[in-house]
Amino acid sequence: MCDIVLLVYDHLDYTRNCIESILRNTNCRYKLLVIDNGSVRKETVEYLRQIASSDSLRIAVHRIERNIGYVGAVNFGLKKTNAPYVCVISNDTLAYPGWLEEMIRTAQQDTRIGLVNPLWTVPKMFAGSRDRYVSTVVKRNAGRYIETDWARGFCFLATRPLIEKIGGLDEAYAPGYFDDWDYSVRAIRAGFKCARALGAFVWHYKNVTYGLEFSTESMRVKGRIFYCRYGVPLRILLIHGSPDSSMAAEYSRLVRAVLDAQDRLVILAVRGFPVQTPHTNLKIRFVRNRFFLRVFMLWYLWDNLRYAKARRYDIILCSGDWNRLILHLSLLRDAYAGRVYEFKDAECASALQVIKALKYQKHPLL
Repeated sequence: MCDIVLLVYDHLDYTRNCIESILRNTNCRYKLLVIDNGSVRKETVEYLRQIASSDSLRIAVHRIERNIGYVGAVNFGLKKTNAPYVCVISNDTLAYPGWLEEMIRTAQQDTRIGLVNPLWTVPKMFAGSRDRYVSTVVKRNAGRYIETDWARGFCFLATRPLIEKIGGLDEAYAPGYFDDWDYSVRAIRAGFKCARALGAFVWHYKNVTYGLEFSTESMRVKGRIFYCRYGVPLRILLIHGSPDSSMAAEYSRLVRAVLDAQDRLVILAVRGFPVQTPHTNLKIRFVRNRFFLRVFMLWYLWDNLRYAKARRYDIILCSGDWNRLILHLSLLRDAYAGRVYEFKDAECASALQVIKALKYQKHPLL
């Protein structure tokens, strides 16, 4: 059983299409709780009244007389739920077949999974329509998921244990922005995981029905709250040329801590590196031996110079010989000055301290 909390603020065409897609493509037991967040158009209010009366056992409309923003509406809706699973979804979305069942299926595969997103975009490289992508790619991934950094707020599934442990969204982010990211970090710190169900798809039109005027200043204010709490996400490169199975636990702890802190991690390593954690923020590039690693590392760093300084790696973790190689080349030495950190297998804890300190260094929003 799942309670679907649908957030609505006018935009009748989007609202109608969203509700129809949910009713048409949801095959598990559910209750649709429509949160009318202060809609002002009569046609919207009348449509919601009619849809509720047409199926009062499965659909209920709860009206808020004035728009209280995304955060307030989500928390209002969560208080109306009691099912083992709760799906929060905005009305600027379209649900595709299997969307909710697949998210629930993902949550059931690991009790530590507390938040689940569906897929929501079609890759640019895919040649075909959205419907074709869902039928040929998404459907083939039924039952599969990947861990992710944070659950995006347009549509996410939350488990009852998570809601009981951390509550709702933080009102400090009202009326919106950064609230879903903060909610995910709080979930991770409480021992839960965020996941993306690879067999679920919900199309998102993005910020069509937010209901409150977009404000760059409000975005900066909310960003400052978030980054002061958790630090700035970093881009980290780990170079490792001598895999040692005895250090598997240490490296697992290092990788897990980096990913939980919302950092992006790229690992260049000789085959046999002891950690392989499928995650949207983790890329592992294996090579045959140290010679190929040397060549690949130089090419990788050279390629990274294409980006502006702010988008390059914030820190490079490597042992002494790789450190000397990087600093020997003037172009790389100048580009990554102060960003190369030398460490050994037994120094994973000290590497985490360096990373944590760097997250709270001067940033435009701090």
